[in-house]
Amino acid sequence: MTCHKYNLLPQDKNFNNSAYKVFYEDRVKDALDDPSKTVGVTTVRFMRSDPSSIRPDSLRLSYTIDDKVRTVVFKNEAKQIPEIIN
Repeated sequence: MTCHKYNLLPQDKNFNNSAYKVFYEDRVKDALDDPSKTVGVTTVRFMRSDPSSIRPDSLRLSYTIDDKVRTVVFKNEAKQIPEIIN
């Protein structure tokens, strides 16, 4: 099931202001603000324990800064420390 009919990511109400912001958005913003850094592709994979649910349980996010890929898994809950893969 895709999310295109609803919302890109039906999320916990505090998701964007918690670990997602600290461990992804702030790091990419800092790199974008630094002219010596190069920001590449971000890939998001939605994870669902119930495939028929429109709300993912977590998301696996891979992003690139200075040709180094970093992968982080976020639970779709507020105040959760993400699993840092690399």
